[in-house]
Amino acid sequence: MSTETGNPQTPAPASTLSPMEQLAKDINDLQARYEDLQNKVKLNHLRGQVSQTAGQVKGVADTLAAARGRGYTLNKALDVSVRSLSSEWAQTQSAVGKQLDEQAPALASSLQPLENRMLMMVAASTNPTVAQPMVAVVKTTLQAVEGRLKALEESIAALLKAPADKVKALTDQLDDITDMLKLFGEATFKLHPGESPVAVERASWFRHGDKKADDDPDGFIFLTTRRLLFEQNEKVATKKFLFITTASEELHKLLLDVPLTQVGTITPRDMGFLGLGEHLDVTFDGASVAAAHFQLGADNTKWQKWIEDAKAGRGE
Repeated sequence: MSTETGNPQTPAPASTLSPMEQLAKDINDLQARYEDLQNKVKLNHLRGQVSQTAGQVKGVADTLAAARGRGYTLNKALDVSVRSLSSEWAQTQSAVGKQLDEQAPALASSLQPLENRMLMMVAASTNPTVAQPMVAVVKTTLQAVEGRLKALEESIAALLKAPADKVKALTDQLDDITDMLKLFGEATFKLHPGESPVAVERASWFRHGDKKADDDPDGFIFLTTRRLLFEQNEKVATKKFLFITTASEELHKLLLDVPLTQVGTITPRDMGFLGLGEHLDVTFDGASVAAAHFQLGADNTKWQKWIEDAKAGRGE
């Protein structure tokens, strides 16, 4: 029996460029960098970043004003933070604008001498002896201008970072408030004059103990500065065939509306993994129900604090 052993194949040598081909490549690369710099030294990309941040700062103020207009009166610290951001941004925007106005002509001037050198370098591209020194000079000059531009970009980025970070933090807060106000706006009940939304969360009301029954309603628990409410908001089956729903209806109605003056104890309960979420027990004094057990889609200890703070008038 004979066996064949193949000779290991050696990889083909990497293709190498001839001196003329390398020169042409270097010149093309330098031309591309030069054209890129011609656009960048106008600093339009940096001015665009400034305009974007300015729009975001204004957007934060507009969003807060809209929330106030929709009846949200809490968290007065937001007004202070937004005013502070607007004031700080006015100073930052002025400083950045001044820096860009000063640097744009300086960068353009440092690039201008390259125009003739680029033309001469291209004209000498068929003569490596003449072109190579020109390539070296052009490359050095481009590197210097690119370095100055990069330093300016980093300086502007550093100036914009603080306001951008504050915008993000405030936007996160205001997005939560806007989402809350949307749910309040879609509710079947209306706020009373002087009443402000505090919180809202998807919840289930267990009306027969601490285990969910088929007829226990799903919806949202609402907290205002004056009331605790539960509104059913779900699609329920009205007909089934072999466990398959063949007809359903939307139920959207207010089931609980209790003044905070009638709210008694608020007790968070840990029902464990099988409890499927956070639970909250609330007792009432003189209300239509003596107590309510809720399964929440959020931290029950936060809800305990929010209700207690609202009862005590903290946050108004």
